This record gives sequence, structure tokens and C-alpha cells, in this order.
Amino acid sequence: MAMPNRILRGGLWLAACASTLVLLSGCESTPTEVRDYDPEPVLTAYLMRGEPVREVYLQRVAPLQGSYLPEDHGIVGAQIVVSSIGGSDTLRFHDDPAERGHYLPEDTTWVPEGTVRYRIEARFGEEQVWAETVVPDGFELDVLPRPIAGDTLTRDDPNILLQWTPADSAGGYTFNIMSLADEDSLVALDPDYDPEDADEDSLAQSAGWMMREDQRTLTIPWIIFNWAGPYRMSVMAVTKEYYDYSFAWMRIASGIEMTPPTNIHGGLGIFAGLSRHQFEFYMKPSDE
Repeated sequence: MAMPNRILRGGLWLAACASTLVLLSGCESTPTEVRDYDPEPVLTAYLMRGEPVREVYLQRVAPLQGSYLPEDHGIVGAQIVVSSIGGSDTLRFHDDPAERGHYLPEDTTWVPEGTVRYRIEARFGEEQVWAETVVPDGFELDVLPRPIAGDTLTRDDPNILLQWTPADSAGGYTFNIMSLADEDSLVALDPDYDPEDADEDSLAQSAGWMMREDQRTLTIPWIIFNWAGPYRMSVMAVTKEYYDYSFAWMRIASGIEMTPPTNIHGGLGIFAGLSRHQFEFYMKPSDE
């Protein structure tokens, strides 16, 4: 399954929900559930073990008609707090003046801990949304046949094998790979590459997989590396909520009509804990 090497944002939720309602409104008379629909709030937030919290998104489902612009549906002026359950750690957020619905942490050094359960609350007007999640603990990752962080590789090298230990509180794992090369100056690794014959997979700069909680190894095929230049690779332990949420998006991308599950009370979206290993390396054509 190809997926971007970036965390899913609330805008995807808005587009999906709007698309679902369009399907409902396809008949001659608008169904009552569409006509009376009150756009729900969408909260998107992630806690990465050992890394400062970067942002929170709070938006509303977009209306059915017109162009969709995320900044037009952001909720501003909300009071958003993340706190540890049973602890004293608290992080507050404030509006980003440059983007509606985008909230930034007041303390940019606040770091979530593994196996700790956290709660997020957002209050705005008469509404409130909240959710809880556990941050998966750290885990060991081995890259075989040799460590590749900072290395230069070609498609002629042996396949990369990843092996990892289980992470406490993980409900699954994800693998992501992204080409960091400038999109305007991409150089193909395939010597027979013809842009006119290229399909979508051969043009992609990123790819990834979802993996079950009991998976511990992954062999990376060289065919997913399309371009020369720097790459970033990551393996993440994720909560069960995030695994189910992302797996639902895989099914939606394949054409299945469904609404992704949510752990947000009073709205839609996702609040999830993550723990990752991430490193960069360089790919060059085999004939260089």
C-alpha cells in the first residue's frame, strides 16, 4: 500500500466526510440527514514518544458545495490542552496566526513519554471534544545486512531487511520511505525510464505499509526506490486507534465507501501516540 510519509491531517477527514454526504445527496430530493447535517468538528493530534509536540488541527467538515480550502474551515479561539492521566504534565496550545484551525504548543520542549496515557480536550463556544491515547514505548530496530544511516546505496546492493523488537502498548507498526529530492530535478534510478510510459507507481516519491502488531521483520524491495538522491526511512510503533484509522484510509483509497473509525468524543478525527526510528541515506544509479 502506498501512503505518504507524513501524518494524516484533518483535511483528509473533511474531504472524505464531504464525499460521503455527496453520495447521500445524489437523489432528486435531498435526504433529511443531509439537509439537517450540522458540520462536525474534526480534531487531529499526534504524540511522538521522545519528540516535542508540534501541532494540533481543529477544523469542521466542509460543506457539500464549492471549492474545499482547509483554511476556510478551521476553528479558531479554542482552548486546547493535552495532559497525562494521573500525572501533572500539561501542555496548552494557542492559535497559529498564519493558519486557521492550526494550533501550536505554548511549550516547544514538552515531550511525551512511552507507555503513558494522555488526554486531549478542546473547548470552543458551547462545544467540547476529547480523546485519550497511550504512547507506545521505545523498541530496538536492526537494519541488515548492514546499518545504512548516512550511507550511499544502489539497486544492486542486497535487499534491506528490517528487524525490530516489540514495543509496549503498540497496536501495529508502519513503514514509510520518502525521496527528499527536489520534485523539479528528479533523476530516475531506472536506466530505461521513459517519462511518457511512466505509471503512477514509477512517479511516486513515497511509499509505505501497515503491519500487524505481531510482525517483526520487513524486507524492502528496491523497486520502491524510483529516484536518485536523499531518502528518509522510518518504522513506527503505533496505537491500535491509529492502526485502525490508517487501515480504513487504505480501504477508502481502494474504492471502499466507509467512514474511518474515530476515538474523538464529540467529533471526528484521531488522537494517537507513536514511537519511531528514523534515518536518512542516499540512493544513486547503479551505473555511476
